[in-house]
Order: sequence, then C-alpha cells, then structure tokens
Amino acid sequence: DLKAAVSGGLDISVTRHEIGHQFAQYHTINNGGTNNYEPENGGWTIQGGNGHPYAHAVSYHELADFLLNTIPNTGVKVPTGNTIPTVNAGQDVYIPVSTPFTLTAEATDPDTGDNLTYVWDNMSRAHTQFIPVADDKAGALFMRLLPTSEPSRTFPRMSDVIANNNANEQEQLPTQPRYMDFRVTVNDNHKMNYNGEIINASGINSDDILITVADAGPFIVTSQSESGIIYMGETEQIITWEVNGTDQAPINTQEVSISLSVDGGYTYPIALSESTPNTGTAVITIPNGITTETARIKVAANNSIYFDINTTNFEIQSTLSASNKLIGSEIKVYPNPSKGFFTIELDSQRDFTAELYNTVGKLVAKQANENIFNTKNLPEGLYLLQIVDKETSEKVYKKIIIQRN
Repeated sequence: DLKAAVSGGLDISVTRHEIGHQFAQYHTINNGGTNNYEPENGGWTIQGGNGHPYAHAVSYHELADFLLNTIPNTGVKVPTGNTIPTVNAGQDVYIPVSTPFTLTAEATDPDTGDNLTYVWDNMSRAHTQFIPVADDKAGALFMRLLPTSEPSRTFPRMSDVIANNNANEQEQLPTQPRYMDFRVTVNDNHKMNYNGEIINASGINSDDILITVADAGPFIVTSQSESGIIYMGETEQIITWEVNGTDQAPINTQEVSISLSVDGGYTYPIALSESTPNTGTAVITIPNGITTETARIKVAANNSIYFDINTTNFEIQSTLSASNKLIGSEIKVYPNPSKGFFTIELDSQRDFTAELYNTVGKLVAKQANENIFNTKNLPEGLYLLQIVDKETSEKVYKKIIIQRN
C-alpha cells in the first residue's frame, strides 16, 4: 500500500528512491561538483545510498518546496489537527580543531501523545569525498545517523571519544579551520484517524547552527593519562589540560566545567567544578562514597559546545572520612611553596611513606620515614603529596607547589 508510506511498512528501496526523484529530490552523494551533503561511504539516506528509509534534511526541504511551489494545487489537502513542533539548534559557536563537541536541540510540542525524535544533518555541501580524509577543510565529515528520542548528538560518538578515535568511516573531527553547518530536524510522529485507519500525520520542523572551526586547539585533557591510578574519596586531585589558544578570540573560553564519569566515560553526572578558569590546571575534590574502576574526567567549555576527556580509566575508592580527617589534622607540611625542600611534621611518631605525584598522576619521588623531602631536582609546578600510615594504610593528601623564586 503506497499510501501507507514508510511508517506504514513501505520499505522498497528502489521505489522510495525513484519516487523521491519525481518530487525533485536530488542525490546527496555522488552528485558531482559541490552538491554533496554526505560522505560517500555513508550510504544511509534515501538519496544518499538508500541504506535506510529516511531522507536527508535537504531532501525533505526539496520535497516541501516542490509541493508548496511547483504543484500547490495537486491532490486533496486533509487537515491533520496537528501542531507543528518548535525547535532550536542553539546559537552559532566557535570550536577548536580536532576536539569533540556535542550539539543539543530544544524542542516543544503541545500535542498530548506526540513523541519527539531528533536527527542531525550536515548542510555544508561540497565535493564528493570518503572519510577519513586527509584534507578536511571542506566537504561532509559526519554521516547522518538514525532518528532517536535524544536531542543531543556527540561528534564523534562517545564510544570513539572514549577510545581516543577522532576519525572512522562514519565521522571525522575537523583538523583545520573551516565552517560546518548542521541542521536538526524534529519529528513529532503524530498519528491520526483517516477513514477508519491510523496513519502517520507527522509535524516536522528544523533549525540550523553554524559551527566555525577556529585556528586554535586541539583542547586536550592531559592528566589521568596512565593506567593504575587510584584515588581515595575526599582527596584533592589535579586536573590538567592543554588550552592551546581556546582562551583567546574568537573562541574566547574563559571558564570551563569539570565533571566525573563512573561508567567508563559515557555519562558525566557528577559535577566536580561548575566553573573554573580556563588556565590548563585545576584542583578538584574526589567525592566520597564512590567506588569504581572506570572513572573518567571531562573538561568542557562553558561558552561553547566542545570538550575533552582523559584517556584512561582510573579507580576511586571510598574513604573513611573521620579517620582521614583525624590523621590530616596531625600533619603539617612546610614551607609551601617549596624552593628546594619541604618538611613533613607529625604530632606523633608514625611509620609512614611519602609519595609525590605530578599533574598527570605520575609518581616522581618517594621516601619512607623521612621528614625532609628534597625537591631540588623537580621542575616548578603543582604536585600532590600522598602520605600513607603504614600501620593503618590510611592516607592523607596535600597540595605542594614547587617554586624557585
């Protein structure tokens, strides 16, 4: 039944493709010149390889323009009673090169029972190209994925961000300055009763966002990059990242947020800092009561859509806070900043070890039962001192600054 359309079960690839041509839909790949909206190896949309029964946004608007302006009086118009949803793709933004980003749409629909789905399309048409591609200053770098109920899409997919992959056969982060125009399309999937049958009467709307990839970046989280890191709850830790010009115009990110994942980097529900200066270094407190071997850190721009995460899972162990605070109150470390040494002073005799870690979590110095800690051979910067009571295995952490002048 051709009147049923895709939502009614029509999934005949050649038929839907050729019918699209009859309604002024052109190919979105292999179209010659600069008329290509998708990577050649995408192959998903009706006019872009026809692997799935969904049209690219440009195909939908070609169809709408044909119906409204070329054959406006053809057929019988049937009122659906449906209210078209509204959608906003967000403000145009600047991002750095080779840096992941997330687009998020906001949509509303007053009709009860409608279920909104979202899909993002590249709208920057250019020459044909397969991805990954070496020269990515133009052309489509991201495939259209299938519509979902999630208003956000991360580029590339979060599984690739976690695996430290900036490019695959479906997505590629831009490595040089360029423009990227994306369109979000929202579908309310409205249904109506027509002559005793429930049919599709969807309302569809769209909005565009222009992303300017600036000559800055990449923005890279550099701390927590080695395996075997274990942090205790209620301890202060150092997060570092490479700013690489993102604090300057035109990106101009002055503040970033830092959040924590406990599921290997897929979600970041725990805020560690909602706003901290984009200087490349921040000290955060690991929340207590968390036990995980798959923690990750995310640093995200507060004025844009880009972010990065650390490259390796690390472990968090819950701390007996009362004991730690008691031991901590017995320990003094001075002078701080340290120019060549610092003293560890305990109120009582203890068998202890002292370990000094740099900002990427690497152990740089270690000693046992010595109150004078030599830092003459270490570079200036911020460090984390871990003091362990060997009898109780309880730990205390102190920030140490090494400064020569």
